Amino acid sequence: MKVVRTKSFEAELIRETAYSEESLGVQSSTMLLYQNESSPDEFLIEWRDSEGTLMQEMGIWTKDNKVTEYDGCFSLPIQAIDLLQEHSFDTSEVEVA
Repeated sequence: MKVVRTKSFEAELIRETAYSEESLGVQSSTMLLYQNESSPDEFLIEWRDSEGTLMQEMGIWTKDNKVTEYDGCFSLPIQAIDLLQEHSFDTSEVEVA
């Protein structure tokens, strides 16, 4: 996997589980977009907080430059959508209305 794009930002982090949501407050974060070199339509977003103590991984699948599927979270955060759009992906199929 190779890093193809990064995005740093500050935002309120919310930990979601099947049972609850918990605010972790406003924190600095970085998202790294990795591309699978052996399967170029597969990507991974690694989301780290500034201290490196929290991390979330989101699998991203594409076809014809369009994001078709994701895994690892209930919905893609707006920052992940922005990161994918900055990499010229069409995210219309995975955006929350």
